[in-house]
Amino acid sequence: MRKIELGQTVTILANVGVLAGLLLLAFELNQNRQMMEAQTRHEMAQSIVEQLGEIASNADLANLEYRGRCGKLESEVEELRFFSHVNSRLRYWEDAHYQYRQGLYGESEFVTQKEAWRSYIQNSATRDAWNRMKGAFSLEFVAEMDALLADTDAAQFEIVSCS
Repeated sequence: MRKIELGQTVTILANVGVLAGLLLLAFELNQNRQMMEAQTRHEMAQSIVEQLGEIASNADLANLEYRGRCGKLESEVEELRFFSHVNSRLRYWEDAHYQYRQGLYGESEFVTQKEAWRSYIQNSATRDAWNRMKGAFSLEFVAEMDALLADTDAAQFEIVSCS
């Protein structure tokens, strides 16, 4: 009789140990997910700060951005440079969109990102560039961007005022 009770006690303790291990694993996985979200948020913020800093510190790029958005490009080379600049920004946005879809980028951050996208893409020059290159982007991102373009009632803020 004592052997049966001892065996049952060992089995119960082993099951409790397995359950505790599973709970600890679930806790660690949740912490890892939170850390990945924080790391993704940091990398996304760092990327946009670098892009904006490059425009702020590079007069030629700022001039190109301004003239491109105002439809005042002077050569085919400038058109290529502007197109490439818009493409790099759109690639960043596509990555942000992908990270959001994967659950690694928070809703509040993504909503504010989209408002910045809407402002940038509503400009006729960037909208034209988008329409020329959108076939090279994921279908999900294309749908998101096209929805932003279709939403003409949205509040916009325009950084570049062309005169």
